[in-house]
Amino acid sequence: MDEAGRIELVIADDNLLVLRQMHELLSLEPDLKITGEARNGLDVVKLVDAHEPDLVLMDLKMPHMDGFETAERLRNDHPHLRIVFLTMYDNEEYRAKAQELGADAYLLKGLPMREVLDTIKKSVQKNL
Repeated sequence: MDEAGRIELVIADDNLLVLRQMHELLSLEPDLKITGEARNGLDVVKLVDAHEPDLVLMDLKMPHMDGFETAERLRNDHPHLRIVFLTMYDNEEYRAKAQELGADAYLLKGLPMREVLDTIKKSVQKNL
């Protein structure tokens, strides 16, 4: 959390339109601070290394390193980081893999934004 008590997060999606929409919506929340945006897994890792946010909200399918590879690397290097997947893949195998990697949540795109926000906040509060 930053000095004002806001949750710091990195958002990642390879689709620029989705990324911009997420940024716009999350920026409206006074208790959230976006510390970076990425369109691939490698950039997610770089941003987390540089800014040490509280949480990463990321898509599953991204270039260079997919969400699973990214989560595994982040989990090893930043064990206290919260990870929330936001994806269009409603797949039990993917859910199980996310859970195995220690993701805090696996959400589907299309959920009401309030559910995404509540999940972000609950994920970080669990860690306090």
